[in-house]
Amino acid sequence: MGLDIWIKASSIETPWVREYALILYNEFKDREFTAEDAQKALAKAGRRIENIYKLLSPLLERGLLQRVGETRMAKHSTDSL
Repeated sequence: MGLDIWIKASSIETPWVREYALILYNEFKDREFTAEDAQKALAKAGRRIENIYKLLSPLLERGLLQRVGETRMAKHSTDSL
């Protein structure tokens, strides 16, 4: 994991959001994914979340995720989470 990504992830105040964001980064890196894909990746890691948008919204607000189209989410380059 690059230093830039770690710094951005460290800026997330809520510990569970930070933890889940790192799980998503490790699973998808720079690949596109849907909210459903994100839930499956978290479940695979033994984590559950009832409303995935409670995780994705703060990441979008911080610029750690990029919305692509209506239903796809994508990571920025490796400079982002």
